[in-house]
Amino acid sequence: EVTKFKGKLGVVNATKVALDEIKRNIPSTVMVGSVVKLTDIVPLSTIKSKVENEFSGKFSEEVVKGNLNAVERGFQEVQIDG
Repeated sequence: EVTKFKGKLGVVNATKVALDEIKRNIPSTVMVGSVVKLTDIVPLSTIKSKVENEFSGKFSEEVVKGNLNAVERGFQEVQIDG
């Protein structure tokens, strides 16, 4: 069916990336990285810095690193159409 949608559509296997990087089925940081690429409004470095600042001290270094990797992979692996 043809629609009038004129925007971009992005697809990423966020669950797999989350399981690979943070060992839990919590794909939110992966999706953040994907949205950053789709919208091109905020630099990826700004988001990664924010994630690091918010997560450090609350979570182990391993969890922080995993979430930073998840953001990066979401950005790199999203497939964009449109």
